[in-house]
Amino acid sequence: MEKDKVLSGVIQEIVSLNDNTLVIEKVVNYALTISGADCAVFFSVGRTGKNLKLEYSRGFSERYLNRLRSVANYSYITNLFKQNSPVIINDLNNQFRRQNDKKILNILNEKNIRGIITCPIKNAEYNMGLLNLYFKRKIKINENKFQTIDLLTRFTAISLYNNSLLNESKDLVDRLSIINNINRKLAKTINLNKLLRTIYMELSRIVSLNNFYIATYNHDNDTITFLYETYNGKKIRKFTRKFQNGLTEYIIFTKKPFICNSNLEKELDERGIGVFGAVSKSYLGIPLIASNRVIGVLSIQDYQHENAYPKKIVKLITPLIPTISSHVNNALLYEKVNYLASHDELTGAYNFRYFYNYIGNLSKHYIKNENKFSLMLLDLDNFKDVNDNYGHLQGNIILKEYVDLLTKIARTGKKVFRYGGDEFLIIIRKDKIYASKVADKILKTVREYNFNKNIRLTCSIGISEFPTDADEIDDLIKITDQNMYRAKAMGKDNYFTGE
Repeated sequence: MEKDKVLSGVIQEIVSLNDNTLVIEKVVNYALTISGADCAVFFSVGRTGKNLKLEYSRGFSERYLNRLRSVANYSYITNLFKQNSPVIINDLNNQFRRQNDKKILNILNEKNIRGIITCPIKNAEYNMGLLNLYFKRKIKINENKFQTIDLLTRFTAISLYNNSLLNESKDLVDRLSIINNINRKLAKTINLNKLLRTIYMELSRIVSLNNFYIATYNHDNDTITFLYETYNGKKIRKFTRKFQNGLTEYIIFTKKPFICNSNLEKELDERGIGVFGAVSKSYLGIPLIASNRVIGVLSIQDYQHENAYPKKIVKLITPLIPTISSHVNNALLYEKVNYLASHDELTGAYNFRYFYNYIGNLSKHYIKNENKFSLMLLDLDNFKDVNDNYGHLQGNIILKEYVDLLTKIARTGKKVFRYGGDEFLIIIRKDKIYASKVADKILKTVREYNFNKNIRLTCSIGISEFPTDADEIDDLIKITDQNMYRAKAMGKDNYFTGE
């Protein structure tokens, strides 16, 4: 009766403990007491009966246990889990020779082990561990003690399982809390650059982001833009490339996450994925999907360590992806709306509405400081012939090339604006003398450039100076326009400043 009370108290304590380490320690010590065993070991196992992990032991050194674990027969362990109660092994020679486990037998003989009680810790859902009791003599245990050990292991399984559910619940609460916190922070900005920075900072609290990128996919022109990227902890400048057959493209195409914790190069080769640059030891890439459409990829890489992204990390990051995708998509749309409000969609140059506001503010500043700036109006010579002979689609391609060319020549502080048709404006923040030098460079560059289909073109440029020629914007534009037509009248491929 007294023993039953003790057992009942032990079981109640085991079931009430929330820490699996304490549960295992309590079970091992009590099992040693009631069985009279000399040594005891508790291994946790994977659900398949593999991946033995030493949790607690009494009577053996850790070095000895590592040797014992290294020669474990997983087929034998798997068979043990088919049992519903502890198994007594008194004839070790026959048992392990039958299993072709002479190495195990030799290691056990070193410690004079003559018998083992193996207790599988499991429930109806999965295997959790093994409690092994080792005897340096033949096992003689009565039925009551054996049933006590059996009962103890069953309640151990219940306690470990309940604790695993509790831990999973806590993990879920933690993940939901992380998602909620990140979502609140992301919701504070619609600016794309600030948003990407916030995503990087928040994710870096969960996992190392020394090597990280967010890339977006443009379905219209089949390009990928790496908006935010770090390599070895240093931020890399944004860049765009055509859609290729790399890993980023593979994730976009399949619309599925790609996780590889070892042998990435082999994995890429087997899937026919191209390699561009160094190959990381571990890789995690997840598609960003908004409105059932892939808008990009979020990826982290580790170039030094394999197995850098275990399930725990993946479970933390994966639930964040929908909210990240939504915020990135909204920021991209907002950026596009802002872009179209200030830019010409066809050529990429600033539009006339933006020009008018820009030059208005600039003129106020220059009047106040008694400074001068120049305005250039450029018109392609005989551009109508291009549209007539090659079609308007070809004409549009050339206009885009032309703007790209002007932008490169104009460089910092000199914006290119579309006035209308094939007419463009450039503001030079210096006088007409300097603007004339820029005009010479533009004329030469355009004249020598091979446009699409090897088409050669020239342009005519009108130049005016604020406030020398006019201190009102409309008057300045009118004078610049007149000077441009004077340049055409002079034989085209020329500029005119009014002097």
